[in-house]
Amino acid sequence: MAQFVFDLSTLVGARGTFTCRDEVMQSEVGKRREGEALRLDALTGAEGSRGAGDSQDLSQVAADTVTVKVGARVVCTMSFVGVKTGAHGIVTSFLSGVSVCCKFEGVEEPLCMPFVKFSVMDAEERELACRWKVPILLSWAVTGSRSQGMTILEVAVDFSCTQWTLDGLVYAALSRAVSLASLGVRGLTKEHFKTSANALAWYERVRAERRFRAG
Repeated sequence: MAQFVFDLSTLVGARGTFTCRDEVMQSEVGKRREGEALRLDALTGAEGSRGAGDSQDLSQVAADTVTVKVGARVVCTMSFVGVKTGAHGIVTSFLSGVSVCCKFEGVEEPLCMPFVKFSVMDAEERELACRWKVPILLSWAVTGSRSQGMTILEVAVDFSCTQWTLDGLVYAALSRAVSLASLGVRGLTKEHFKTSANALAWYERVRAERRFRAG
């Protein structure tokens, strides 16, 4: 989707910062040294399953910090009181370090979101550790894949930022708009159009069956 050059400095007002709080289950406490980042591979027994240098701490589960201003666009990262994961909204107010209130699309009233728990589970669904944080991230834009299923009142899509594409990605991105009047497109070329071979085969089969029945 559209790639905007935008940051908090363009908004007036104070910043609010929300820093996560990590907890390790008592049975896991002895597996790390004081001050050491909590690593997922150590908790799950998956050491060696990734390349050297890969980030495997709790930042994979949820961001370490989130800084907002009133008017900042955000995305919900965990379903919460009627707001689904992936919903977009705007920050309306906040109490720094405590909670942030956002007006989400499709929800009538602003919703105040406190710290919620993101858990790390093992293969037997036992909780190994958790991270408490507000369930939002700054989100001035969204990828085409991430936008699937959304209905967006105004859509700007910038295809010029990449030539990489997937089957049906152009359709998925453009069909998020409610009308042509609310859709802006830049950089779209024929190379971006890619159709699933399986979908084409199915379409041809259905068309042949209809011709046969009509005849």
